[in-house]
Amino acid sequence: MNCTLFELGHQYLYESNKVNARIRQLRAQLKTAPLGELRGLEERIDLLYREHSDLRKTGYYLINYYDRGHADVQKLSG
Repeated sequence: MNCTLFELGHQYLYESNKVNARIRQLRAQLKTAPLGELRGLEERIDLLYREHSDLRKTGYYLINYYDRGHADVQKLSG
């Protein structure tokens, strides 16, 4: 399937919303989880927060890629 960077960026944002929904579910579980499970839940939530952030950053980067021109590509290849 071929898609534009703009479309791909929106797919990343869509996935970030799914990850955010999972974070909300796990945070709700924290309220009733046994003490032995709290640390594991907190670690999973922390990991998902980082994944959510990465997905959003990548999504917006791709959506706005052509607005910046190719300065980022020139930096990488220069």
